[in-house]
Amino acid sequence: MTGKPKAQNRILSANLTTKGQVTIPKEIRERLQLRQGDKVIFEIKDGGEVIVKKGILTAFDNLAETLSSEAKRRGYTPEQLANDLKIAEAAVWEKYYGQED
Repeated sequence: MTGKPKAQNRILSANLTTKGQVTIPKEIRERLQLRQGDKVIFEIKDGGEVIVKKGILTAFDNLAETLSSEAKRRGYTPEQLANDLKIAEAAVWEKYYGQED
């Protein structure tokens, strides 16, 4: 049988400090590619399950969802939205890096 190995569920633990802080286990930091200063998002599900995500991914997911909803509301086609995003990307690149890609 070929393909990706099946992911295994793992249970990891950490201690809560008196300040309410937890050190995220190394295995999780590595899997999420977390570095010092990164934002971490905690999503609480109805059943009490908590999902931990790297902040930037969640921010982009939320942005994509917002853009998609707004584009649909305004009647944008996928092609128009892709073109406008390229224009915005070039403007941001110019602002922060001083040149276009």
